[in-house]
Amino acid sequence: MRFSKQALRTLESAEDLDEAARLVPAPVWLAAAAAALVLAVGGCWAIFAVVPRTVSAQGVLTYSAGVSTLAAGKPGQVVTVWARSDQQVAQGQPLYTESDEAGSQHNVLAPWPALVVNQLISSGQWLRPETPVFALERLDSSKLEAAVYVDAVVAPSLRPGMAVRLEARAVSVGDYGTFAGIVSEVGTFPETEESLRAFLGTAHDVRALLASGPVVRVVIALDKIRWSKAAPPFELASQSDVKATITLAYEHPVRWLLS
Repeated sequence: MRFSKQALRTLESAEDLDEAARLVPAPVWLAAAAAALVLAVGGCWAIFAVVPRTVSAQGVLTYSAGVSTLAAGKPGQVVTVWARSDQQVAQGQPLYTESDEAGSQHNVLAPWPALVVNQLISSGQWLRPETPVFALERLDSSKLEAAVYVDAVVAPSLRPGMAVRLEARAVSVGDYGTFAGIVSEVGTFPETEESLRAFLGTAHDVRALLASGPVVRVVIALDKIRWSKAAPPFELASQSDVKATITLAYEHPVRWLLS
């Protein structure tokens, strides 16, 4: 019987019984150690980290005195409309000129300093007593605040005193940041298109606010607008669009896994 030289050399060599066996390549152990480290860090984060649970809502800046509807006092025909939507008027400034049934003309004046939120009349229109003529936002002796509209399902979770961060649509968040507020009042009933238009006027798309379902008005108090980065070169005015992020609670992420 013939054997190859390689086979004979193998038979003649001593067995390497004292050599340690490598069961798993080193890179696999390193990967397992890295995975264990990641799990440990993730577990510590889930247990000890605190993460805010928030809800967002769209709205506008407004004054605390709110919006009032001015109505005609007696029958007459509108001759000239002097004030327009989004215009600020001083107390005693003419809003419109009316001609009464006898043909006499007189001016109807602004009862206090106000922002014209909505012009409800036009020249030539005949007015009856109590006909709405203007929606006016009173500007004297009142503070600037935010009115935002929260999903009606979430609204019951809100309470006065909750912290709020606000962004202004007219201001770059990257350049100027956000400003803070506190929930001061939570509405009881859902808003309608009519109630939204009465408060916001015609300058805002109220249907967009209702696109995802019923909303509730939430009033946010602003002690003073302090920007988180830098103040913009202009002041925000009433009826400026804002986005509010309301902090509902601070939670440990581990609760998300257990719930």
